[in-house]
Amino acid sequence: MYLKKEPLWSPSVKAAVKQGFMDAIKQATLVERAHRAMYTMLAEDNEWDKAIFHYQKVLEYKKDDISADEYIHLGRLFLQNNQIKEAQLNFIKGLYVSPSIEQAFSSIGRIFKDTNHIEDYFAFYQETNTRFLLSPKMRITSARYLIDMKQYRRAKRILKGINSQNPDAEAYYWLARISEIEKDFDAMELQIQKATVLDPSNMNYRRMFYGLLERLGKQDTAEREIDLMIQHSDTPSPQLYDQRAKLRKHRNDYSGAVKDWKSAIRLAPKNAVFYANVAEAYIKLGNLPQALKYYQQAVQLDPGNQGYAGNYKKLKGESS
Repeated sequence: MYLKKEPLWSPSVKAAVKQGFMDAIKQATLVERAHRAMYTMLAEDNEWDKAIFHYQKVLEYKKDDISADEYIHLGRLFLQNNQIKEAQLNFIKGLYVSPSIEQAFSSIGRIFKDTNHIEDYFAFYQETNTRFLLSPKMRITSARYLIDMKQYRRAKRILKGINSQNPDAEAYYWLARISEIEKDFDAMELQIQKATVLDPSNMNYRRMFYGLLERLGKQDTAEREIDLMIQHSDTPSPQLYDQRAKLRKHRNDYSGAVKDWKSAIRLAPKNAVFYANVAEAYIKLGNLPQALKYYQQAVQLDPGNQGYAGNYKKLKGESS
């Protein structure tokens, strides 16, 4: 099929090529290759009935050696042709022969989503859950596809079902994502908090929880969450110390803010804004010599910043 890349390729040439492959099939010449080429061209033209026919002929040559990917691809063709029962049958065959049922199940969900077969996907989920007793991971995968398809009620049903059997941090996380979409922040807070309790070292869950607490104005709880993020973080983060310092500054805890910004400086010694923030906190504490010292370092690191330079000159004059 290299001809498709040539300038001479046109609808009339394509028709002639198709006829050539059909003649080859009739003459039993390179039949499998001819069926495969016909299937490819017909699928490109959305002629699904004919594409399915030729792809099935290709698979006949495989006999009992049809792979999961091939069953799944045939299922996709049937789905494109709105032959839902045939699609589901081949998807299930693919799951039975797949060396990785979770990977195959995820691929099938993506096909339903890409072809916008929303109702059919939920029916497929229910059928496979009956046949295979899907793992929590696979059920969460289904819920995620349903969320992508804006089927929030069905996704919640799956996620709540998981948690009713055995509470799962990821299931609570996705419930929180749905609650965020639906602007149910009370439910979201409870769900993401449960996720952090079940998986305390997961920074994605903690960042979501922290962001929500900030949005809700729960500064004290937000600070405690930052404490836990720092405690459970494998790699110290200057941004976490910076966030906690800002919370402490908001509560007029300037000594605590200084301590956190200095921790941030130890991790990111070339970040001028941390030095300027320490200087501002020292001004609030009435310690002008230390404020001057840290503003001087901020100016050295970012000499083009007029704000730092102006504040440094002003402090220098006040300290003289």
